[in-house]
Amino acid sequence: MRPVFERGQVRPVISEVLPLEEVRRAHERLDSGHGTGKTVLDLS
Repeated sequence: MRPVFERGQVRPVISEVLPLEEVRRAHERLDSGHGTGKTVLDLS
């Protein structure tokens, strides 16, 4: 899959980007089953 992503042929659906400090909120969102797409933790 990596080559397909690198060529830009497929892009992930990102529903939310949260700072690392909000990891609990990210887990709650995932556990709730609501929403589509990925929840991303920002490490910067």
